Amino acid sequence: MGSPSYLIAISLIALQALLPMVGRGEVDGYGAIVVRGDVYADWVVAASYGVRVGAPVVTLLPGVNDPEVIGLLAGLTAYEERPRILVIGDRLAVPEDFVRRVRSLGVTVDRVGGPTRADTAVNVVTQLWMDCERVVVVNGSDTGMYMPALLLSRELNAPILFSTSGELPSSFWGALDTHLTRLGEVYVLDGSLSGAEAEALRERGVEIVEIEPEEAGVHIGFGRDWLSQAAREILTVKLGAGILVGGIVGYLMAARRVGRRSEDRLLSVLMPDERLVVGMILAEGEVTQDSLPARTGFSKAKVSKLVQDLIDRGLVMRERRGKTYVLRPAKIFKAR
Repeated sequence: MGSPSYLIAISLIALQALLPMVGRGEVDGYGAIVVRGDVYADWVVAASYGVRVGAPVVTLLPGVNDPEVIGLLAGLTAYEERPRILVIGDRLAVPEDFVRRVRSLGVTVDRVGGPTRADTAVNVVTQLWMDCERVVVVNGSDTGMYMPALLLSRELNAPILFSTSGELPSSFWGALDTHLTRLGEVYVLDGSLSGAEAEALRERGVEIVEIEPEEAGVHIGFGRDWLSQAAREILTVKLGAGILVGGIVGYLMAARRVGRRSEDRLLSVLMPDERLVVGMILAEGEVTQDSLPARTGFSKAKVSKLVQDLIDRGLVMRERRGKTYVLRPAKIFKAR
C-alpha cells in the first residue's frame, strides 16, 4: 500500500472529508492545508480551520513523505486554474525548501505560523478567523484533550487556542482589542484556564463557559458518552470509513514497530538541528538545556524553540532542576 507516512497523509485527508463542513473553498479558497504531521498542536489547529473552509488537511513529515505530498498537491493544478494552499506552522515545522518546491508547480502558498504552537494558533485566528464570536481553549500540554477540543470546535464553529500553565499567550491579549472585537464566549475545556486568566477575560466582557470532558457531550448534543458516540458516527458515515480507520490504526502500529526497531528510524524524520539536539540527549541520557547553546553553537532562543518543538512532538521530556531544565529522551525511545 505504501509507506506509513503516505498512509497517514491519505488517512487524514479522508478523515477531514468525513467531518461536516461548508462547501470547498467557500471561505478562503484553499485547495488544501499542509501541516507537519508529528506536531499535533499545529495539526489540530489545521484540522479545525480545515473544517471551517472545507479544505483537506495534508500531513507532511519532512525528509520522509515530501514526494508523496508534493504529488498530491500537484493534482490541484489539474483541478484549479490558480490553486492555492495554506501552510500552518513556522519554517522549522514546514521547511521553506518544501514551500519553494510547491510554488514551482504554480501553486500559491500562504503560511501562518508563530514562535510557539500557542502563538501559531493565535495567528490563525487573527489572520484567518477574525469574525469568530467564540473560541475553544485547551491545555497545550494535554494532547489527550486535542480530539475533544476539535469535536467541540466543529460543533461551535469556533477556533482552538492553547493555554500554557493556565495562561493564554501574550499575543492573544494583544489581539483581543484590535482583531477579536466580536469575541463574546470562551469555552474552557477541562480547566485549561487559571482563575485569574478567566477573571481577566470576564472583566473585558467575555463570557467563560467551563466544559468538563464528561459534560462536553451534553453541551454539544452528543450525550454523556460523547467520544464513543462521535466515533460511532464517524464509523457509520460512509462505507469507506472502515478503510480509513484501518489505515490510521495500521499507521500507528507501524510507527510503533519502527520506534522499537531503531532510534535511527525515529531520528531520520528530524531536521538536522533537531537531530543534533536529540542525539546529544540520547547519547548521555540527560543534558541540561542551558548547556546546549555552547555545545551546539545555536543561540539560546533557537535552543529554546527547538526544545519546545521536540517536547510538543513527544520526543523529549523536560523537568526543572534548580535554575535550569534537565532534558531526557521520551519514552518512545525506550519502547524498542
